[in-house]
Amino acid sequence: FWDIIHPDFRPLVRERGQARQHGETVLPRYELKIITKNKMERWLDVTLGVIEFEGAPAILGTAFDITSRKTSEEALRKSEANLKAIFDSSQQAFILIDPDYKVQAFNKIAVQGIELISGKELKEDHSICEFILQEDLEDFNSNFNKALAGERVSLERILRIDQTDIWVEFSYHPVFAENDEIIGVCFSTANIDERKKMIKTLAESEDRLLAEIQSILVVTRALVTETNLDKLLEFMMIQARYLTYAAGAAVLLLSDDGQQLEIVRAGDIQQPKLVPADGSELRIEEQLKIPLQGSLAELAMKFQTIQINNQAMVDEQTRSLRAILQPHEVNSLVCAPLVILGKKLGVLLIWSEQENFFVERDRRMITVFADQAALALNNAQLYALHRQLSVEQERQRLARDLHDSVAQSLYSIGMAAETCLRLLNQRGKAGVREPVTHIHELSQVALREIRERVHQLYPTTLVEKSLEENLEIYCQILRKQHGLNINLMIDAALRLSLYQEENIYYIVKEALWNVVKHAAGSTVEVKLVKAGDQIILSVVDHGPGLKGSTIVVEEMFGLRSMKERANFLGGRFEIHSQPGSGTQITVQIPAALKG
Repeated sequence: FWDIIHPDFRPLVRERGQARQHGETVLPRYELKIITKNKMERWLDVTLGVIEFEGAPAILGTAFDITSRKTSEEALRKSEANLKAIFDSSQQAFILIDPDYKVQAFNKIAVQGIELISGKELKEDHSICEFILQEDLEDFNSNFNKALAGERVSLERILRIDQTDIWVEFSYHPVFAENDEIIGVCFSTANIDERKKMIKTLAESEDRLLAEIQSILVVTRALVTETNLDKLLEFMMIQARYLTYAAGAAVLLLSDDGQQLEIVRAGDIQQPKLVPADGSELRIEEQLKIPLQGSLAELAMKFQTIQINNQAMVDEQTRSLRAILQPHEVNSLVCAPLVILGKKLGVLLIWSEQENFFVERDRRMITVFADQAALALNNAQLYALHRQLSVEQERQRLARDLHDSVAQSLYSIGMAAETCLRLLNQRGKAGVREPVTHIHELSQVALREIRERVHQLYPTTLVEKSLEENLEIYCQILRKQHGLNINLMIDAALRLSLYQEENIYYIVKEALWNVVKHAAGSTVEVKLVKAGDQIILSVVDHGPGLKGSTIVVEEMFGLRSMKERANFLGGRFEIHSQPGSGTQITVQIPAALKG
């Protein structure tokens, strides 16, 4: 008998046999792990029973190899252990609840969360309702029942934890058995505060980007439609500040020699000053020029890229630019080149009193804005040039038309009147001589005026001679023809553009012609001087003055023409006259040409 029993089982068989002989109950079944002769582990399901054999009790044993089953059970145990480890290490809280609201399972984070919210310790086989706040119980029951009905429920809300508001997502998911029967609900929570912050940040970024795009569209539309240079520069300055929330902005245009920058428009500069090396203070106003060399603007112009300096107070390259911004303490400075098709126009200067104020977003915005502004600035300058050329062409056309039509007609009238006078003298009809003589005189006056206007419209001498020479020639004509005593004084150091000279020439001629018509024979003083950054023209006569206490410029063509020309030059026109005290015309224009 013992020969057929595996040595590993012999002690067990002997032990159980003896126990049976002593009247003890023998367990009928055992699971044993044995090591075979070839050193392999095997699991056996062993059954031992006592039978009557040959008049004496005997033990009957059976064994089944259950190694495969035990291996599967061990793998399942390890899998469950790993799953539980993952379950407990999750940052989400999970609670498994049966249909009777009893807690069946949960992970560590769920224990911590329930204790934090309700102050209670989460336990199995307890009703989940014990751990839900009273004010949330109704909503919990509603969502729990929806999950039991097969619906997945998720909601987000803010919880107040440790005096801090935190976004939490609550989920109710039905739990299904193998036969698709719902056997419970998995209630879970997740901290989504960081996710909500990211969503908020992304939404803000999208809103900001949309606002930037809309701003750029508005700016582009305004830039491409505005042709008035003054208004365009003002718009550029305002929009640059608006797009970057900066303290101020300025537009600086490159001088003709390319060595200096001229401040043509500046904002938020109350009392700008420049401090030279000798320590004295020099007031800076618009139209003042500062050196380009060695400045942040030179880098912007050289490399044609945005230059941002967030430590402007300690950078020597920003010294000359900071000087124009006194008394502001400038800590952050942006210098954007205004360049179109390789043509350097100047720079856009933007500043802030805060340190590290400008960021990469500002670089992107200012780059787009500066490109659009440069295009608009170039268009405005081309428009101004086109306007000047158009005016000049129209003058030439009018001059030709007047010369070919009206002047010839007046000349013919004069010749006919002269012939009549000659015939009347021969035939002695004195009664007709006087009106014909009057017609002849009127035709001569009209002819002189037409020729004068033609000369004004198309003066070929303006390009060939200086302004002073041209005015002196005209004054000499008036002295001879109309007996005016004209004193002409022009500052010899004055430097004007051809466009300025042309308009000033016409203003002086119009003013002197008014003297001929209204104050013939009087003394006239004409002065053209520079005062600071302004050019002052004054024409004063000592005639009888204009009638009436108020002069309505728009009602007098000649005065209106002078006012329009002053406006062309970016200046202003004034006239003062009192009966018996003569008339004074004053025109004040910027020394630097605008437009």
